[in-house]
Amino acid sequence: MSTEYYHLRSPFSDIKSRGRGGAGDLIIFYIGGEYAGHMAVPPEFTTEVMSAFADRDRPYAMHTAWGGAARGTVVTGGEDLPPSMKLISSSGGLYTVKQVRAMAGKGKADEKLTD
Repeated sequence: MSTEYYHLRSPFSDIKSRGRGGAGDLIIFYIGGEYAGHMAVPPEFTTEVMSAFADRDRPYAMHTAWGGAARGTVVTGGEDLPPSMKLISSSGGLYTVKQVRAMAGKGKADEKLTD
């Protein structure tokens, strides 16, 4: 299994998603670093709406794939991206570059699992 992580579609500079319990999710978006608006989204549509903010016209920014038991998750790309930059996964998840980088090596056979 592999996942691509895309830059935000222009003109958006940042997006935040906040759960509101049973009332759905609040998606807040910024343009040029300034608050530009928000929308309330039923939870079953959050990933679909988040996917709309992904710039699929550009090559993906980062990529993760299973490298086998010896390697775990392999992360490629994004070396020149700031850790706090937001990316949208191919499945509509919102991640920072730091979070994607932290996936490297996860699931290795010798990794100790903790609760």
